[in-house]
Amino acid sequence: MKRVKSLVKKGIALGAAFAMTATALPLSNVAMAAGTDDASAKAEDGLRLWYDFESLKSGTIVNDMSGNGYAGVVRPTGSQVTTADVNIYGTEYTAYDFQGGSPSDTNTYVELPSGVFNGLEDMTVSCWVNMDTSGGAYQRIWDFGFKSGASDFNTTSYMYLIADGSNQGHVGYTAAITNSGWGDEKGPEKQQPLETGKWIFTTVTFDGSEKEMSLYEDGVLIGTEKTDVDLSILEDADNAMIGYGQFKNPIMDGRVADFKIYDYAMTAEQVADEFAIPDDEKVAKDKEWLDLGDLSAVIDNLTLPTKGAAGSDISWASSDEGVIATDGTVTRPTAGDGDAVVTLTATLTSGDASDTKTFEVTVKQQLTAEEIVNGDAEDLMLSGLAAVNDNLTLPISGERGSTITWESSHPDIIATDGTVVRPVGNPVDVTLTATISYDGFSTTKEFTATVVPVYEKTDIVKVEPVVVETVKNTLPLLPGYVDVTYENDTTGKEKVVWPTDLSVDQFATAGDTVEVTGQIVDYDITVTASVSVVDTMSEVPAPMTSEFDLSDITLDGTNTIFGQNMARDLEYLKIMDADRMLYNFRLAFGQDTKGAQPLTGWEEPTGLLRGHSTGHFLSALAQAYASTGESEYKEKMDYMVTELGKLQALSKGDPAEFETKCTPNDAAQSKWSTDPSTWGEGFLSAYSPDQFALLEQYTPYATIWAPYYTLHKITAGLIDCYQYGGNEEALEIAKGIGTWIYRRLDGCTTEEQREQMWAMYIAGEYGGMNESLARLYEITHEDQFKEAAQMFDHKTWFADLASNIDVVQGKHANQHIPRIVGAIHEYAATGDVSYYNTAYNFWNIVTQRYAYSIGGVGTGEMFKDPYRQGNNILGNEGRGENCETCAAYNMLKLTKDLYNYDPDNAEYMDYYERTLINQIAASQSHDTTDWMHNGTTYMLPIDPGQKRDYDYDYGGFTCCNGTGMENHVKYQAAAYAKSADTLYVNLYMPTTVTWDEMGVSVKQETNFPSEHSKLTVNGSGDFTMKLRVPYWATKGFEVKVNGETICTNPEVSTYVEIDRTWSDGDVVEITMPYTLHLDKTPDKVDGSTVASLMYGPLVMVAKDTRETYVPMNWYTVVLSENLEDSVEVVTGPDAEDGSVPHLVTNGLNFYPMYDAYNYRYHAYVKVEDTQSVVNKDQLQSLVDSAADALQENYGEDEWAALQQAIADAQAVLDNADATQVDVYNAYKALQAALADTIAPTVDKSELQTAVDNAVADSEKDKYTEDSWNAYKEALANAQTVLADVNATQEDVDAALVALQQAEDALKPVSGTDEPGTDKPGTDEPGTDKPGQDNPSDVPGTGGNNGGSSTGAGNGNGSGSSDPNKAVQTGDMTPIGTMVALLAVSVVMGGAVIYRRKRS
Repeated sequence: MKRVKSLVKKGIALGAAFAMTATALPLSNVAMAAGTDDASAKAEDGLRLWYDFESLKSGTIVNDMSGNGYAGVVRPTGSQVTTADVNIYGTEYTAYDFQGGSPSDTNTYVELPSGVFNGLEDMTVSCWVNMDTSGGAYQRIWDFGFKSGASDFNTTSYMYLIADGSNQGHVGYTAAITNSGWGDEKGPEKQQPLETGKWIFTTVTFDGSEKEMSLYEDGVLIGTEKTDVDLSILEDADNAMIGYGQFKNPIMDGRVADFKIYDYAMTAEQVADEFAIPDDEKVAKDKEWLDLGDLSAVIDNLTLPTKGAAGSDISWASSDEGVIATDGTVTRPTAGDGDAVVTLTATLTSGDASDTKTFEVTVKQQLTAEEIVNGDAEDLMLSGLAAVNDNLTLPISGERGSTITWESSHPDIIATDGTVVRPVGNPVDVTLTATISYDGFSTTKEFTATVVPVYEKTDIVKVEPVVVETVKNTLPLLPGYVDVTYENDTTGKEKVVWPTDLSVDQFATAGDTVEVTGQIVDYDITVTASVSVVDTMSEVPAPMTSEFDLSDITLDGTNTIFGQNMARDLEYLKIMDADRMLYNFRLAFGQDTKGAQPLTGWEEPTGLLRGHSTGHFLSALAQAYASTGESEYKEKMDYMVTELGKLQALSKGDPAEFETKCTPNDAAQSKWSTDPSTWGEGFLSAYSPDQFALLEQYTPYATIWAPYYTLHKITAGLIDCYQYGGNEEALEIAKGIGTWIYRRLDGCTTEEQREQMWAMYIAGEYGGMNESLARLYEITHEDQFKEAAQMFDHKTWFADLASNIDVVQGKHANQHIPRIVGAIHEYAATGDVSYYNTAYNFWNIVTQRYAYSIGGVGTGEMFKDPYRQGNNILGNEGRGENCETCAAYNMLKLTKDLYNYDPDNAEYMDYYERTLINQIAASQSHDTTDWMHNGTTYMLPIDPGQKRDYDYDYGGFTCCNGTGMENHVKYQAAAYAKSADTLYVNLYMPTTVTWDEMGVSVKQETNFPSEHSKLTVNGSGDFTMKLRVPYWATKGFEVKVNGETICTNPEVSTYVEIDRTWSDGDVVEITMPYTLHLDKTPDKVDGSTVASLMYGPLVMVAKDTRETYVPMNWYTVVLSENLEDSVEVVTGPDAEDGSVPHLVTNGLNFYPMYDAYNYRYHAYVKVEDTQSVVNKDQLQSLVDSAADALQENYGEDEWAALQQAIADAQAVLDNADATQVDVYNAYKALQAALADTIAPTVDKSELQTAVDNAVADSEKDKYTEDSWNAYKEALANAQTVLADVNATQEDVDAALVALQQAEDALKPVSGTDEPGTDKPGTDEPGTDKPGQDNPSDVPGTGGNNGGSSTGAGNGNGSGSSDPNKAVQTGDMTPIGTMVALLAVSVVMGGAVIYRRKRS
């Protein structure tokens, strides 16, 4: 069958459509809207398949714009997608950018669904191609064939188009078909490869009746060949690819646009017509295209095009060829003659059509010597001077011809040739002076460079053993952090990586003890865990707390990022048209769409996932109503529920009896059922049940797309309408869907069949269907819903997780996280503890091995390699490829559900806080327009220099657009939890919680970000309040009740407990200073440590000021381990003007992740390794002081032991190869020997603590000179007493009293802290080793098997104990005089207990 088409006519029609809509919508919205227009979707008769690649800007499915449902998918699954907006002969297209190489995360291709070629006798395949390389590499533009097993390709039957073949008979640009291997390929060849660097229109036609294949290039016939076979050999072809082939030669290196397959063979005239553009239109397009840029000050030759983008010829005329020749050569006027103005005239010609375009050009006169020097001086720039850590390139000439020489104020640091020698200890500022000279004229220009020092690493000298238990045949749950001791005798926690190849066979016998060796991150040190294997664990988890109803907690105010995001989302929910959200449902049921416009993107009327957004919209409306109480949300919700109920009532029959007319190889939507009376009672979706029936036949993605996923969103939305909105009809509709699911699966599938279905990539994705069904059971107690939930068990996968086996790797993140949310609900419904173990182990595996600093997970939608987060950071110019927002949404749901079983385990809410602040709050655009009110991200980029992209109100409708409707109306959901007599305060944000059972409410007043929070109790009663101590609060967590301090420094990642009888108006005040810390990836990237700089709970991102995006172009910073030494806090939390926190280091500006909504940024940076230096100073000092020890104070054996310890220590001092561990052990042994006296023990611990916590010298200017000098004198006396091994107890006590009195007597300069309060700039005992990772999500703290660290934060279960009581945080204290003091401190038993003595 022959049909005549005209690309020209299509271009005009589409151009007109664009012109009419461009003023109302952004371009990407226009493109998506165009895809849903009937005229566009069916623009050409006979169009079998049409890929415009536009959908790849927000996903990995290639929408079939023909309307036939042959959607393609990017392979390998879950990998990155690179597209480009291109102009081809004056028409805009989206091109797929193939990267060459072998298939990988970054090198991808497109796979067509099976069945595309079924029933075809004739065919035409056309697309635009632009090759980057070409030279005998057999680059497949497309290749249609078959798989041979799971991973092998069949090389017998196929049809291809190659850009650069080399086989005899198929050289260069060639096409062929065969059913008996490469030796029998038949087809035409050009004998030359496709030209590179230009767009070429490729066409292949196949005439089945004649068995003829024809090859065309740019509409011109290359050749026609007879073939031995016809298209029947492609029946059920399941390995049809664009950009890759059956023989697995490298992926093509180039771009493809506008890929089309027709069900007829075009004639040569029709092919030529597809490529042809009328001469007058060609000239008009090129006239619009022609642009010479800025012509106001020309100093260089011009490039004058001779060919237009659309193909017209261009010739040039110049009004002054002596200044600008017609080839673009520019001759500048002599200095003093003035500038020249020249008119250039371009004549554009194609055939008989012709037109002109003129340009006025100002050519600048030549420069004088002074102008040359001044111009080169102005242009002379040196970048990266704020933090120099490598040699500099110092230019020796200017672009205008000047000579440049250099002088340095510190040539030993920066030589005049740019060689850099970095100092040790402190940065050095160097002035570089450039002298710019030309023809006797010169000037100078100065630059100040800060050369960063080489920082020393504080070595680990001891690792505490890890002791855990595990049930037999279960892998142990090992802690993510371990306790360590550093060379200066301080302690801390460090991240650890454990083996991922453990086998349950190693833990099969109860009573065995198994040792497991892990590696400490960023240190060449191992840690050993001793694992005891037991028969069973005695405790069965039970819910300890419950959530407050969402309506019981309000988010107060709009002056925080939470309130601002919520306000934008609430406005979005108001403006969204309910009838548009119902469009696809009404269309599916054959009902009146009430004049509504269809949706776009994933929700366009033929989209395979259509309907999912409507489910999210229902949830969001219900949550918005619960959060605000505004009736507008409930009215819209109720309307939609009623309308959906009407549609559901049309579904009739037995769900198990519905049969589809489709097969996996022939699933065109034109064959889907349109008769609801056969769909089964209770069915409700935006399409017929055909996708469900096709899933039962194991039809792959993207022939179908996750039908139970969409149904889950609808069901969950209806349950939310009942739970949050009180809509009883919504519950009945949800029950109807649940009953349909139960009857369908029970009647049409077996357990073995379902196991295979749920294992299928994306096709078998069911969201949290088991969660919704379990929720229905929890509400109704109808057993069919519990049984239906269990039908979604992915049994083998669940069982492995219950044994703590990491089967997460390689899985689609958002396909699998929701089913774990379902598992914890199934535990509540059934009491089967294996469900709990599955969920609990999954959460720990993911947060330890796969999570990023922002809490998000995944690369290209997939869980990649465990402990390889750094190397799996990925992105391209089109978009970032990490941290799908949906995955974070579901991880927070899982975290909240698990938390209720172990609420005293603060790790859960530490992770919740991290993810809520740094991913969810950062996932919304702050900009609002007429077409975007709740712009949400798909991926939240973390790759270097990336910028976010957002969905629009009626554009995209990705899965993350759906969860984004919900995310921002429920920030407060987990802020509090309750038991019968306890209120848990989990999140610090401005909220009010009403606790009806207790008859009280608590109002929390705080800004965000803030170091302060105030809770006011309204009402009275006896209950316990527990306050979460965040993992990052290592500089203290002060709690006051009605002004009285009850706690100052509790253990981090715990809860402070306040048990009292509360009175109306009681006030709890919390102060929690923000700390600087690094969150490192477990792995190195290119040999470098990679980390996020954090400030309190905030991931701080470096603002990228470079002009263009370069993939994986990392910033590298040099940091001291004491971050305060190398990071400047420009703006902290609680800024009076509302400014966000701002840090500066290495010349880079860092801001919170949520602030970076409209600029490129770096969530991670490379951190230069600090250098490990064996430091013997402390040991030397101790050996020196030991010489003063008196023999009379020791017994005979003790004295001999002391002499041996001195000798051993001296041997270490003399040993050039001694390690820091050797030094530390010798120090501790000598310290213990010195303490082993028979004389009365002198307790110096309190004096030692007072000296350790001395006011820092940096605070000197805050106090008067006299009081400061007196304080320093008392401090020096205390240090002398500490150093005196013969000091008496009276000497020690007197020195302590004198030091305390001097501290209390410090007199502040006006406007500074009062004496006796905490001095700014000092560190609390037990705070972090500077610069180290802080323990976030630390399973197994204290050596238990991942259990909670429960009890009060002040260490004894009560919030009213001595506020001076030391609380062991396990972290490091930077102590200004530690080196000198530890050398002479003698403490019984070798244990040092630090306490802060306060006035």
